[in-house]
Amino acid sequence: MTFKSRILFLIILFCFSTFSVGSEPEANKESSKKKDQCGDLYNQKKFEQALDLCSQAIKLNPKDDNAIDFRGWIKVNLYKYADAIVDFNEAIRLNANNSQAIFHRGYTYYYMGEYKKALTDINESIRLNPEFNRSYLMRGKIGNELQAYSEAIEDLNRCIEVDPNWVEALVERGAVSIRMSKLGDAYQDFDKVIQLDPKNPRAYYNRGIILVSVNSTENPDFKKNGCKDLYQAYTLGHDKAAKALDHFCSEFLKK
Repeated sequence: MTFKSRILFLIILFCFSTFSVGSEPEANKESSKKKDQCGDLYNQKKFEQALDLCSQAIKLNPKDDNAIDFRGWIKVNLYKYADAIVDFNEAIRLNANNSQAIFHRGYTYYYMGEYKKALTDINESIRLNPEFNRSYLMRGKIGNELQAYSEAIEDLNRCIEVDPNWVEALVERGAVSIRMSKLGDAYQDFDKVIQLDPKNPRAYYNRGIILVSVNSTENPDFKKNGCKDLYQAYTLGHDKAAKALDHFCSEFLKK
């Protein structure tokens, strides 16, 4: 190679390197823009459109673990749980300390019925980010499914100490209390939920079940009020309310 050819080669190499280095931040900038647009559409509950824009963002910056995690979360909202797990796995592979992706994967495993996997992830998300209180709610829900009732109550108590009006935590604690045969505690939680959220079908259903299940000899209004709750749960769309009405409240339905 002549001296002149060597100089030309070095100039071309320099120009190519400059172009490559300069193009990456530009791609990342465009990726961030797409991710922001994805977030806007997600907030509008336009999940399919949001999914497309998140995929565009990831194509521009395939190492953005937060974008991949966000796409997975959109898939959860579309009930595409298995596809969501693939994204969460990739986000965690890129960043093993991404507590949000780990939480999201645990959340998804819970709704897939894989409670032990869910518990492993939620425990890890708590280790990485112990101030994120929704992790304790999820662990309480998982504990309920795994029959670890005392541990579930402990986690749910923590949630309610942080926010005494946290409806989801109160409902879950009430459900755990029923399984522990602490019907008085459960009744108080569901009663409070109905005050906070008068259209909560799960609260009406469970309060109704408590009332129709207790001995109504001393207070015959218990069963009547319980059936009213079950009917309210039915009108609000609770999937088990119709069967409960047929079983417990046939005499009232005939009237």
